[in-house]
Amino acid sequence: MARRLQVRHLNPADLLPVLVDERNVATQRQLSGLLLAGILPFFIAMLAVVGGMSVAVDLAAGEKERGTLESLLVAPPRREAIVLGKFLAVLTASMGAVIIVVLSMMLSLRWGYPYLLTSARTLDISLPPGIAVVLLGIALLFAALVSAVQLAVSIYARSPREAQQYVTPLYFMIVLPALAVQFISELAGRGWVYLLPVLNTFF
Repeated sequence: MARRLQVRHLNPADLLPVLVDERNVATQRQLSGLLLAGILPFFIAMLAVVGGMSVAVDLAAGEKERGTLESLLVAPPRREAIVLGKFLAVLTASMGAVIIVVLSMMLSLRWGYPYLLTSARTLDISLPPGIAVVLLGIALLFAALVSAVQLAVSIYARSPREAQQYVTPLYFMIVLPALAVQFISELAGRGWVYLLPVLNTFF
């Protein structure tokens, strides 16, 4: 094509009168927010389930197998207090896992990740205090829901192994939507999504 144009004394550059120059106009803070929005919901969902899973199984099916649950139920404390104590124990383990891993991730992204990727050295990877408080509140509510479901499911099992089989599908029921959110981001503008107990955590 270029040779034919030269034979006819035409400039090949005339075929492209307009040059398209693509530039990212997002600020470094916006790029950092996009990065965190893509990974934090997934890790919060995964760790909220995994962090309290073994504790819920041990406090419910484990005590039933060891025979300590019956003696605990005939003890002076009310059953509501016993259930609340077990729930808070599972919730503490779940939130502990979420907080530790999220903090480790933030530290590694801020100080370790830029040394691995040159383009990340200019990113301002940080969470403003207000957003951090909101994120912590959302994680707490989500972990409370997951902890209650895990404890309720585990109490019906006769052994920890059976309880593990009951609780494991819950992991996939929560993690798979967290992965799918990356491909259905157009639903974020619809109000009914925020009414769903699990999906509203990821949007």
